[in-house]
Amino acid sequence: MIGRTGALVSFLLNALALPADPADAYSVEFLRDPAPPAVAEPVRALLSPSGLRVLDGGKPALDFWFRTALLTVETKSEKGVRYGMLKPGALVGVVRVHDGTTDFRAQRLGPGLYTMRYAIQPDDGDHQDMTEARDFLLLSAIADDLSPDTLELKALVRQSAKLNGKKHPGVLSLAAGQDGPLPRIRRRGAPEQVVLDAEVPISGGMPLRLTIVVVGKYKE
Repeated sequence: MIGRTGALVSFLLNALALPADPADAYSVEFLRDPAPPAVAEPVRALLSPSGLRVLDGGKPALDFWFRTALLTVETKSEKGVRYGMLKPGALVGVVRVHDGTTDFRAQRLGPGLYTMRYAIQPDDGDHQDMTEARDFLLLSAIADDLSPDTLELKALVRQSAKLNGKKHPGVLSLAAGQDGPLPRIRRRGAPEQVVLDAEVPISGGMPLRLTIVVVGKYKE
């Protein structure tokens, strides 16, 4: 990501080949524990006291704690933007990576805790046709993200890029939702992805169905 003068988009993706049936290997369960105390208290205070855990073959892979009320803005119709009601740069939650993974550019994302903030890929031609949508969650190490205050895009990209010491931030890709029970794991797309469908609260409205890619990549 993000723009020609800034960092380019990358996806937080599992580099390993998907199993024959990812829906059988991956599952989701409710996590009753709150976010760990290592998360800065001003951030932790805004998170739900419980979360969701994505399991891979029965082993914990990713834990998610979402903000108790995601910040919103007046929705504007923009090409390729599916979650335009979310405030860019605002804290969405925290994710814990259990065993580590790599992103779209083979950048290492080690085990640990990361904040997630919503961002929109600028419609400037960079990475055109690489993703189906322009919505992402940019990741930052919790040691670098101590306040829940909204960040301006360039500052957020710089902060996220510290994960790999390069210009590319670490991100989770957001995808289109689908009707059905929540939370759940399902597979979609070609090449195949494994996604988490979850319900998250937003300020001043009904809960939002948020779909996060947890394994796979959109295009080569």
